[in-house]
Amino acid sequence: MAFVGETSEAVAKLRDALSGAGVLEVGIAIGAAERPEILVVSGDPEAAATRDAVMRFIDAAAASRFPSEIWWLRCAGERRRLPEVTRRIQLRRLDVRPGVDDEALVRRWITGLRRGQCVI
Repeated sequence: MAFVGETSEAVAKLRDALSGAGVLEVGIAIGAAERPEILVVSGDPEAAATRDAVMRFIDAAAASRFPSEIWWLRCAGERRRLPEVTRRIQLRRLDVRPGVDDEALVRRWITGLRRGQCVI
C-alpha cells in the first residue's frame, strides 16, 4: 500500500488501522521489487505531485498481472475528474464527512472496504 497527497487526522488513523491489520506500506517507488497494490490518494488529486504519482501507479498496474486499487479520500459531494484507468484497477471512493469522528470514519471505511461497498 502507498499513500500520496495531504496527510490529515483521518489519513493518519487509516494508516494506523491498516498497519494494525498487518498491511505493509511500501511507498510508490514503482521500480521497487514490491509494487503497491493499493494507492490511497488524499487532498487535491490534481496537484502535480499527486497526479504524477497516480499516473506512475496506473502505468505500473497496467503492466502487472495482478489487480490494483486506488482509494480516493474525497469530501462528500466533491466532484473531481478521475484519471482513465485500466480494467485491472478498481476505484474506490472513501467519503470524508465533516463533523464525524475520525476513528468512526475509519471504522466505517474499513467495514465498507471489507464488504466491497466503497466502489466508485
